[in-house]
Amino acid sequence: EIYFPALGDVWKVQVLPKMNVLTSSCVVIPCTFQYPGERKSSARVRAIWEAKDSTRSNPKYIYHNDVTQVMDSFQTRTRIVGNLGDQNCTLEIDKVKTHDDGPFCFRVELENTDKYSFTDNCVTFRFQENPDKPVLVHDAKAYEGSAYGVTCSVMHTCPTHPPNLTWSRDDAKPVVYHKNIGFGKWEVTSLLTFVPSANDHDEDLTCTAHFWGQRTEVNSITLNVKQKQNFLHIIVPVIAVVLIALIFGGVYKWRRTQDK
Repeated sequence: EIYFPALGDVWKVQVLPKMNVLTSSCVVIPCTFQYPGERKSSARVRAIWEAKDSTRSNPKYIYHNDVTQVMDSFQTRTRIVGNLGDQNCTLEIDKVKTHDDGPFCFRVELENTDKYSFTDNCVTFRFQENPDKPVLVHDAKAYEGSAYGVTCSVMHTCPTHPPNLTWSRDDAKPVVYHKNIGFGKWEVTSLLTFVPSANDHDEDLTCTAHFWGQRTEVNSITLNVKQKQNFLHIIVPVIAVVLIALIFGGVYKWRRTQDK
C-alpha cells in the first residue's frame, strides 16, 4: 500500500494469496482495488495482470486489453469479469495448466495520471488433478408414496462456468442453488425431490458433477424405502370377530326377549 496523507487515499488491492484450482478447468480470482482521487469510469482505467517477475523491459502479461501484449501461453485464456469502474479487477483464467502457477499480480493504469503494480499482493495456485466429489445429504429412510428429498453439492472456483449437476433418475425436476462461500470458493447445490415406490428399495441414486473442461465426478446412495404397512391381514379377522359377536349378541338378546 502507498498512502497519501494529504488526500487520505491509498493504492490498495485485495486478492487471495493462494487458491486451489482444478487443472484443465477454469478459475476466477476475486480482486478489488483502490487508488487516490475520485473514482473513474471503466474506460479510463486499464487493468493488467502480470507475472510477479514482469518488468517494463521484459513484460510478462497474462491479461492486457491489447491482446498482442499477452504472453502466447495465455492468449485467449484470460479475461476481466469484474467492473473496473466499480474498482473490481476480478480475473478469469480458462483451461488452467500446471505451469499457470504464478505468482500473478494486478497492475492498474489510470488515464493521463498514475499507474501502480501491486507486486506485494499476488496470487499463487495449488493444483488439483481430480475434481471434488459431490456431497449427498438425505434422510436415512424413504417411505413409499411420500415425497423424499436429496441434495447434491460440490465446491468449485469458477462461478462463470459452474459445475452442472445431473441425477440418475429423470422423473422429477431438480432445483439448483448457487452460493458464494468466500475466499475464492463457490458452491452449487441441486435438490431432487421425488416420490419413491417399493421398487426403488436398494436401488442406487447417483449425482454426477460435470465440471468445466470436461471433468466429472460422481457420488451415490442406496435408497432404503420402507413400504406402506398393509393391515388387511389384521383388520379383516377383527371385523369378522366383531360381526360374529354382534350377530350372536343380537340372537342371545332376541332369545331372552322370547323367553320372557
